[in-house]
Amino acid sequence: MKLLESNNKEEIQVFSLDEIYIKWDSNMPPEKYKKLEAEINENGMYSPILLLRMTSDEWKNDPKIVHNVPEGVKFINVIEYGSTRYRYAKENSYTHINGVAFTTIEALRLYEKKLNKWYRAWITSRGITSYLD
Repeated sequence: MKLLESNNKEEIQVFSLDEIYIKWDSNMPPEKYKKLEAEINENGMYSPILLLRMTSDEWKNDPKIVHNVPEGVKFINVIEYGSTRYRYAKENSYTHINGVAFTTIEALRLYEKKLNKWYRAWITSRGITSYLD
């Protein structure tokens, strides 16, 4: 197992990349992606990816999910935030990634606010203020 770990250790879980589905592929410009790749290589992943746990009834009519979900699967974890980090993990031969899964979008949004505060404090403590702009 090769795990892309989050620096934020609160409330995280480990997910196999095979257990995760995406609504859209990362379309980050190549120069920005190279910068992100260098950051992760140097400092690790700042925060876990955020996933929404969906039922078959919720995703079957969602045209944004780009993977074909196998027959018989009742729940899937869909990336709400972190598709570029997922892409990085795939491209760098990781098999697992840290994430937090939620059953409602409301719970995910509340956690996102908390995570944004942690993220700002973490990067400021390392003198990486250019990302606060």
